[in-house]
Amino acid sequence: MEKEELELFIKKLRAQNSIKDSRFGYYQDPENITGHIKANKHGLELYAAEFLEAAITVENHLVISDKLTDKNSEFFFDLVDIIKSSKLEGDYFENQKRSWKDYILVIGIYLMLTTIAICFIIGFVTAISWLF
Repeated sequence: MEKEELELFIKKLRAQNSIKDSRFGYYQDPENITGHIKANKHGLELYAAEFLEAAITVENHLVISDKLTDKNSEFFFDLVDIIKSSKLEGDYFENQKRSWKDYILVIGIYLMLTTIAICFIIGFVTAISWLF
């Protein structure tokens, strides 16, 4: 769809649905493992209009209106970041390259933990030898 077609479609969605009649919220199960959306048709269509607006915006991000989201919702998405790449990048941490500083940091932490463990063992043995 062209930008003009999207703008007309967004206006149509907003004209057909009032914020007053819409319900939309994000919720999580008690164990915080899965999240889900509770919404009615009006809420879904208005939220779709927000995302379509994000698709045609030239900015790097779009602030989502808090008027759409249910006040009892457990969490909110305040911002949509627009990226230029069309391919999925996978896990963020898989794409990070480790520098020599990262390796030095890991080695330093292990050395520090080893030193603390050795000091604890020496202190424990010394305390036991004082008692007996």
